[in-house]
Amino acid sequence: MSAGAVPEEFDDASLIRALVDDAPVGIAFVDLSYRFRRMNRALAAISGRTPDAFLGRRVEDVMPRVWPELRPVLDRVITSGCAVTGVELEALAPSVASGEGHWLCDYFPVRGASGAVVGVGVVASDATERKRAEREIVRLAEHERAILEAMPDLIFELSRDGTHLSFHAPHASDLYATPGQFIGRRINAVLPAAVTRIYQAAIERALTTGEMQVFEYELDFSSTDRRTFDARMVRKGADDVLVVVRDVTARKALEEQFRHAQRMEAVGRLAGGVAHDFNNLLTVISGYTDILLQTASDDDTREALAEVGKAAHRGANLTRQLLTFSRQQVIDPRVTNLNDIIADTERMLERLVGEDIEHITQLDANVGLVRVDPGQIEQVLVNLVVNARDAMSSGGGGTLTIETSNETVIDQRAFDGTPIRPGDYVVMSVADTGTGMEPDVRARMFEPFFSTKAPGTGTGLGLAVVFGVVKQSGGFIRVETTPRRGSTVTLYFPRVEDDAAQHGSAAETSLLPMGSETLLLVEDDPAVRALAERILTGCGYALTQAANGREALDVINSGALFDLLITDVVMPQMGGPELADAVQLLRPDLLVLFTSGYAPDEVLRRGVLSAEVAFLQKPFTAVSLATKVRATLDGVH
Repeated sequence: MSAGAVPEEFDDASLIRALVDDAPVGIAFVDLSYRFRRMNRALAAISGRTPDAFLGRRVEDVMPRVWPELRPVLDRVITSGCAVTGVELEALAPSVASGEGHWLCDYFPVRGASGAVVGVGVVASDATERKRAEREIVRLAEHERAILEAMPDLIFELSRDGTHLSFHAPHASDLYATPGQFIGRRINAVLPAAVTRIYQAAIERALTTGEMQVFEYELDFSSTDRRTFDARMVRKGADDVLVVVRDVTARKALEEQFRHAQRMEAVGRLAGGVAHDFNNLLTVISGYTDILLQTASDDDTREALAEVGKAAHRGANLTRQLLTFSRQQVIDPRVTNLNDIIADTERMLERLVGEDIEHITQLDANVGLVRVDPGQIEQVLVNLVVNARDAMSSGGGGTLTIETSNETVIDQRAFDGTPIRPGDYVVMSVADTGTGMEPDVRARMFEPFFSTKAPGTGTGLGLAVVFGVVKQSGGFIRVETTPRRGSTVTLYFPRVEDDAAQHGSAAETSLLPMGSETLLLVEDDPAVRALAERILTGCGYALTQAANGREALDVINSGALFDLLITDVVMPQMGGPELADAVQLLRPDLLVLFTSGYAPDEVLRRGVLSAEVAFLQKPFTAVSLATKVRATLDGVH
């Protein structure tokens, strides 16, 4: 048999029948009355039946679910005489494997010998797997899009020459240019030259090495809006890269605030240590000055000693400011009204401000109460007013405004990087119309010893003290300033209820109160110890000395009895708090008076939060030491 010849057992009709019946796709013929006249096994198998179940029956009877879709298609083919291809039917019949069916059907006219249309031929192929794959592709695309929408990052592709191939941005406000300016354009067309060079170098490294590139850059969105971005770039293909960019401006600001807080804490510890040592020196100077003043007979000597005492007092004020900044100053908090403190200092503030500056006070009559040390708040107010006055001194006048009000914070807000807790606050603000501050000055305004004033005209501790007092009082600070327009410093203090148990401290008297009790003095500084001994023995007390806590504990263990233990806080071998704890186990009735040039956390915890602990801040005078000892023995703290 020659190549291409039909086998003898096949004539043309049987060959065509075999081709139709054995075809892997469904084939059928529908006449003009919509009856199946021919159907192969593949198409009949769609419904799980044989072709005989379809032959001679109308389409609408054997396939009622798809008849509404098939009827228009069959009519179109019959009337137009043209084929209709690519028709998808999703419910022709369920697939045996998946329980679902998607079929791709072609319909074409079948013509008789005269050329007239006598029916419609149907070719149907199973597209279920293809349709399932298409749905999976759509699902994955939607999943990817959802991930992209949820990410806060900019994600884009760049070609080797820096052309944007794709671009995703969750927020248009994050962009240096409008979204439409990126796709199809090179980075040098939308970004500054310096940033473009960074990107081009990173693209070359990523494509050459295949390693991820990590880099940062800054963009100026406006004169006051500079943002920092973190970029990560990976090779995606032979000539393109994928880039993920995140705005890290807020994170960088928090990191800088943390570093600033660490610097402030370190300087605070240094300031506290210096103040402690200096207070010991001032204690000796002040104490012996008091003693000499009591025995001096001529006016010249008394005048000279008085000047020494004044200098020591100024030194004590300086160390108090250092301790306040470092938050190691023992405070005497009371429930009070800020309006009262402002009113008490009003006359002094007017003298500080001068006549060429308008002084406005706007106090809310219904302002709430706060728990603060009134003396410290007076210092804060004076420091803020002096700073405001100096900021207006070169402008030929100005306006200083002091205000108080109540404010409830509901949503947590960040003031200069410090989150303010939700709650009720009493607010005090000091505003001026002076020179304001540049950003570099604003960033350092609370640093101790930092000053923009001429050398010799300021200590640089004014705002550092404000910072320390407010933080020590559990408050927060907000600063608003604009160069050449002025500044407003707003202090937030937690609002409290009235405290009927408040009581003031007794005023000092120039006369040394006397006594006959037995005292144990523990002080590691020999000069301070000798001074205290001279003052207390002069007041009639019996005194035993110890240089540290362990030595004092040995004295008590020996059986000696005392009415009062006077101990320094920080000493070698054993400090005052540890000594007091040990003594309380042996002598729970023994009274304790702490003294210190600064106050560690343990004393702050006892002295500020508990009214049961007596504390005397160094430097002390003969009067203050004798008065405090007498008050402690009498049970008046």
